Amino acid sequence: MRCVAGSVLLILIGSLSAQQGANEAAEDVAKRVLSGGWFEEARSRRSGDGVLERWTTAHTGDPERGEFLPLVSFEQPMRTIGSIGLAGWLSLVCHGDGDLLAMTDVAFHFGALGIDPSDVGLRQWLALTPPSFEGELGRAELFDRLLAIDHLVARRVRGASAECAAIAANDALPALLRDRAANAQRTLRGDTTAPAPARRRLDPATVELPQAFDACIAIDHARLPDLRWVTALGRRVGAAVSARAFEAAGGRTSASQCSGVQLHCDAVSEAPFRVAHHFGNLRFDHSILTFVAKAPARRSDPPFAVVWQAVGDFEGERWGGVPRELQISDVLPLTVEVEPHALRAASDKGRGKARPEVATPLLLDDGVALRISLPATSKVWTGLAMQKVPAVKSGEIRVTFGDPGVVVGALQGPAPHDAAGGGE
Repeated sequence: MRCVAGSVLLILIGSLSAQQGANEAAEDVAKRVLSGGWFEEARSRRSGDGVLERWTTAHTGDPERGEFLPLVSFEQPMRTIGSIGLAGWLSLVCHGDGDLLAMTDVAFHFGALGIDPSDVGLRQWLALTPPSFEGELGRAELFDRLLAIDHLVARRVRGASAECAAIAANDALPALLRDRAANAQRTLRGDTTAPAPARRRLDPATVELPQAFDACIAIDHARLPDLRWVTALGRRVGAAVSARAFEAAGGRTSASQCSGVQLHCDAVSEAPFRVAHHFGNLRFDHSILTFVAKAPARRSDPPFAVVWQAVGDFEGERWGGVPRELQISDVLPLTVEVEPHALRAASDKGRGKARPEVATPLLLDDGVALRISLPATSKVWTGLAMQKVPAVKSGEIRVTFGDPGVVVGALQGPAPHDAAGGGE
């Protein structure tokens, strides 16, 4: 993960000035972190434009000369996003059954703001007189409340229905907050008569598909499991791996080294909130990814082209400020188009066309959360045929989450010996 790589780099750079400000044995730092602690007790604040900032001396190397800097900065967006590691990336594109904002590490975020992140603490905080919600600071404060409500619902804190009812009934509050609170109230009270919030689905008549593709993944996001734990785990894993690097390096560490590593680890926890606040929140409802294998022009190029089409709720007016060409990592450039309820991202400039007869079985609303399809034209089957595997017409894997979760694999052979089989 790049978070780990960045942390190790800070260790190596810091070792050059270990004589200045060295105040703790690396072994002691590693022991503290691996036993559940952190590299430093950080100081945080929220700026006037709603950005969570952290006091750090990592950039100066001098514990006497620090300043508050954004925990997640967008001066170089792709470098910043690329530095948050695998868990950070997952939190930005894999939201489970929730939205981007919900992927924020609640305990870290509210703790950094000086708000008690416990269930009781968040309920008491929601009951306080709300701010005006004006400007970018107000937007961040609005998102704080949306996040708190989502967290209480996810934890099934039934008592929070009282605070949600009060928010939903307050006409002076933003409609987004009132609607979120009203939906949360119904969920926490177990009201099955009220309609669930609408989730959009892709229309097979308009989805664009390549003439031939090698693999396809269709995702019904509302049926995915809860993934809110990813960022908290990513923060802890990043800290543990960095602590092992400290342990291996030995010697003594400086406060600036610890500050820099802690900054990297904490950025993972805050990244979903910061991206949602700055660019716009996202909620995926239904999406389809198609992959086409290709011979790379350069050794660094990916061996496939990908197109991702999704529907849901997107703050299109804010995402309109995102560059149309995004360089994801070092090898996958994406062209991104975002509308209020639709998103399209492609790694090449070609577009497919509507092919309803192909799209309809891929987008079935049959309770399946993940549908992975390999059509008859897939190069996978060509490769298997070369290995003397019996001829296959098509294949599909269907995943349903629940208790129990179910995975079904189906292969279809060519006529006249068509054979479809499934297994769990």
